[in-house]
Amino acid sequence: MTTAVEEANEHLDALNQHVNAPGSNGRPRGAAAFDPYEAARKNKEIATRLELLDPEEEEDTRGSKQKDKKKKKPKKQQASLRDTYRFVFECGASVRIVLFLGLFGGFINGLVFPALAYLFSTSLGDLSGSGLGGDDFLNTMRDIAYTFMFVGVIALGAAIAQGWAFELVAYHASQNFRLQVRSCRRYLLSPLSQ
Repeated sequence: MTTAVEEANEHLDALNQHVNAPGSNGRPRGAAAFDPYEAARKNKEIATRLELLDPEEEEDTRGSKQKDKKKKKPKKQQASLRDTYRFVFECGASVRIVLFLGLFGGFINGLVFPALAYLFSTSLGDLSGSGLGGDDFLNTMRDIAYTFMFVGVIALGAAIAQGWAFELVAYHASQNFRLQVRSCRRYLLSPLSQ
């Protein structure tokens, strides 16, 4: 009894022999004699045997899906938020601290626009007040300009902290995910290679 990996290797050897076999003119047949639909069907059979694809989902050689109308397959469950954050929280305490720094930066960055709207409305009220003249008007304008500049600096710092922190967390989480997938793949494929 041959395994699916051995059958896949035999299939590739047969394809190579067929492509490299001489044609009627004595030259190799090349890609013209290769049937892509037959190869796709064979690859699908092998992938189904390796349990990489769902055997109940039928697909013909042209790629159109034939679904049984009577049976409705339940949707495959996607990864939840908890599953996604598991890769972050497994990276260690320093990555968690950076994540919370990014969340705090995002919170502060989100408060900037309501703060600007409030400052704009109060500054219009301050400038339209009666009795402002000369130095009082210039002092009020200077205070408003410094306030807007202060809010802008806070917004810049929060946006930089948010972007930097989330980029760092995403890098470490993706590295953790890659390492887990590699180790799982090695574990699953090790019996096939023996």
